[in-house]
Amino acid sequence: MIFLFNLILKLAFYLIHFSYIYYYNYNMTIFIEYVVIDNFIISYLVLYVSSILTKINIKKSRLLIGCSIYVLFALLLPLLNLNIINGFILKGLLSILLCLIVLDNVKLKSKFFIYYFTFLSLSLLMFAICNIMVKLFGGDVTMLNYNLDFPIAIILFCIFIYFKILIGFFSRLKKSYEIDDYIFETLIEYNSKKIKLNAFLDTGNSLYDNKYNLPVAVTSFKVAEKLLTKNEVLCLLMRKGCTTVKDLHYINYSTASSKNSSMPVFKLDNFEIVRNGTKQKVDCMLGISFARISNGINYDMLLGLKMIE
Repeated sequence: MIFLFNLILKLAFYLIHFSYIYYYNYNMTIFIEYVVIDNFIISYLVLYVSSILTKINIKKSRLLIGCSIYVLFALLLPLLNLNIINGFILKGLLSILLCLIVLDNVKLKSKFFIYYFTFLSLSLLMFAICNIMVKLFGGDVTMLNYNLDFPIAIILFCIFIYFKILIGFFSRLKKSYEIDDYIFETLIEYNSKKIKLNAFLDTGNSLYDNKYNLPVAVTSFKVAEKLLTKNEVLCLLMRKGCTTVKDLHYINYSTASSKNSSMPVFKLDNFEIVRNGTKQKVDCMLGISFARISNGINYDMLLGLKMIE
């Protein structure tokens, strides 16, 4: 084990300090790890952002295959010793191949021209951005390559991650403001345990327990862990009955992603919804969902329209 660890360290040291070097006709020196990092990240960003702008869902596996092919092309390009015109022609053919790879079915391939035009536009934009950044950091630029002491794509990737997080944050913030009028404070009580939860009025929640003729409020599994004992939680996970859980039984339901699923429901000792500062007692069943409830928004329960009428 120690020998293997030392071997890995020596290999890493070799890759960092004695990198294999490509020599171009433009008197430029390019390190192989920079070629791999730059071309993989840049091709990933262009392909991924193109899918976002065109609203086309592409598989990550296809995306990774396309990026790997582009990296392989970048590694082989210096060995071909092409002039600028032939280099552009070959890159143009490669871009068509990459778009065909990520659009993995006939339906998506019908959108090929839209995706390809977006891909080319972003590629030109990325080319301009890279050239500007290389010049700012004192590197050399040619029509086909550039030379810098570090992978420029690392900076681009960090900027991309920053904006992705920023957009996601403001998107969730906007969504939370939009649904604020549909968020209610609730109080659930079971076996002397009281929990306050924020609940969202979901107009799509039409779950109804035919056994007791009551609507069903749906909460997350983590809430069930606070209300029930470990053995009772285990029974829910195993989809078994449990005599210690009041009126525990299972109801069938279906969603857009799943059909003919079953949900455990049981009777609470007390359930109250706070509306305009007033507590309203509601008779309903509590259903436990094993899927995510809130999608990042601050609520842990779904209510139905019949609960607030």
